[in-house]
Amino acid sequence: MPGMFAMTMAFGFMNTAMTVVIDAVDQHTGREAGVLLGRTGTGDPIDATIVLLAETGDRVLTSDSGDITALAAAAHRTVRVVTC
Repeated sequence: MPGMFAMTMAFGFMNTAMTVVIDAVDQHTGREAGVLLGRTGTGDPIDATIVLLAETGDRVLTSDSGDITALAAAAHRTVRVVTC
């Protein structure tokens, strides 16, 4: 996909390899993130965008598992939230 690349990283503390995807955020996704924030009452547009870009089964590493879990539920996304 244009504007996107992936790299695989090894995390020693998790003893697993992960793929990290970096994707551009367009105006549509930004607006969807704002709507999602309004639905959940949370306030971090980065968290909302990460949830919107996540695909079923993705792991989301975060220090804010409560907000990510609420955002994922509101967005009907099934992700694994990993607190770090």
